[in-house]
Amino acid sequence: MTIHIQNWKPNERVCYPLVLLEGSCSPDAQFISVYKEGKQQEETRSLCFGGRFKALCLLNKGTNRLRLCTYSEADVLLDSVETAITCVCEKPRYRVRLIYGLTKNGDGSFQVSSKVSGSNQGTRVQGEKRLAMAGLLIQTATAELLYRQGLERKTFVFDQQHASLLPPVTTFRFSFTDEEAFGLRDGALWSTIHEQLAASSGLLPDREDTIDLVVMSFTRYDSRSKVVKAHTALGGGRLALFGGGCLYSWPETLAQVVERFLDDRPCDASLFDDSGGRGKMWSVTSTTIGALLHELGHCLSLPHPTGKLSWKGGGIMARGFDHFNRLFVGVESGRVVNKSEEPFFDRSSAIRLFFHQYLNNGGYSYGASPTPAITTSYIGWWKNRLAHSPIRLSRNATGSVVITAPYGIRHIAFLVNGDQADHEEYYLSESPPIERILVPDDRLIEQRLCLQDKRVEVGLSVCDSLGNIVVSNLKDI
Repeated sequence: MTIHIQNWKPNERVCYPLVLLEGSCSPDAQFISVYKEGKQQEETRSLCFGGRFKALCLLNKGTNRLRLCTYSEADVLLDSVETAITCVCEKPRYRVRLIYGLTKNGDGSFQVSSKVSGSNQGTRVQGEKRLAMAGLLIQTATAELLYRQGLERKTFVFDQQHASLLPPVTTFRFSFTDEEAFGLRDGALWSTIHEQLAASSGLLPDREDTIDLVVMSFTRYDSRSKVVKAHTALGGGRLALFGGGCLYSWPETLAQVVERFLDDRPCDASLFDDSGGRGKMWSVTSTTIGALLHELGHCLSLPHPTGKLSWKGGGIMARGFDHFNRLFVGVESGRVVNKSEEPFFDRSSAIRLFFHQYLNNGGYSYGASPTPAITTSYIGWWKNRLAHSPIRLSRNATGSVVITAPYGIRHIAFLVNGDQADHEEYYLSESPPIERILVPDDRLIEQRLCLQDKRVEVGLSVCDSLGNIVVSNLKDI
């Protein structure tokens, strides 16, 4: 047998439906297909590369018996192997809601290439399907990137996903028109959309416990002026907001995922090219879906990495989201991608996510820092949640910061101007410390963080065993 699945053991359990299978195979293998028990039609087919493979499978609820088969270039069966994975998706208290945003006068269409489809607009239904598929990809990526850090696979669950494994997408119509949206940028766009979602709790149940991931269908690119309108990428609090100007590049079905990540055609000049300057279709798909995970990461209290945490580019929470494709396919523009070139979460982000309430089925207070455009209503919500956190930050008689967490300290992030520069983790501690006294501020700034400019803003973010989080600047403690 030449097929060896390296990232899964037989009969493992997961809480999400789309799994990524990786391993080794014969160097002669060109393709690998995944079949479900009793099915003759393959679920997915992917390229093998240099004796390695990556394959996706969308599980059903319960136990899934899978068969992986490799084929030669002439499509001759070379080998096969079987395994089983059980999918159990429950309804946790904290969830992520996918929202497809429309304007008051919009129809939910988005820009596509007329060279491909004969029309320059995709439909609302197509846009919703593409958002759902992107949601599955970032959900799977989160679990797999934690696993690569030596942690148990955990990820967030989408609203109503316990009833439908394909994440349902909520269509939400905002009160502003297309033209009004085109006049808003970045923080103003985030604030306006946040306020309208907050005022619609009757239409969006459980808002106190839900993060909204919104993709705007009304983003438009003017190829003559080279200006993209109603576009942003901002995440913080309970809103991750992203422009839909590159929906044209996203997969609509599972079968299209590999195809999109391998599409080496140049971008259509009439469309928005958000590819990090690479100009290929696969790079647009990679950057924009990867950026969804980056912005959602901010909502999950993950800052940008800096200092020692920016090693190898800093991963998903820096610009590593540009390489999101490399997690799912092993070839990029005709060359084989090395394992060391694949995307990752920096260690601090991975530990924070592992204990975060949105990745665990608990139900405790959450007080993440308001990151982007801050509104009065949002500040009130955040302060109310923070006031109920059991974690306390104080100073002792010598002026040193004292962290007290009755449920045990699991993670401390040291922030410089809002970015995380260093961290402490207590992942392996059976009895994590309930108190931590930090060195005096001057030593923390000069020796630990190696900062010469004392005017920088230094802060702390602390997470306990139950996923409670507090964030504060040193000067405010």
